[in-house]
Amino acid sequence: MPEEHEIADLTWRELETATDETSTPLLPAGSTERHGLHLPLGVDTYMPEAIARRVAERSPRLLAPSTPYGVSPHYTFKPGTVTVESETF
Repeated sequence: MPEEHEIADLTWRELETATDETSTPLLPAGSTERHGLHLPLGVDTYMPEAIARRVAERSPRLLAPSTPYGVSPHYTFKPGTVTVESETF
């Protein structure tokens, strides 16, 4: 498996080689939503992304690009919240 484990950074040939060792991708999912004045909008995505990156570095797993969308209609009263319907998610 190539040293790189992030799917988005691999060529299709590198990915083809990597899937000889594992076909299990890690898919970090989070939200883009407001968190008061002290945290960035993407914190709910950054945390699972960091955890998944560490798991991928220590095991034969591939890291898929993050999904920064969640079901957050309760935060749409402030700018920056990106929300999808439950069925879509």
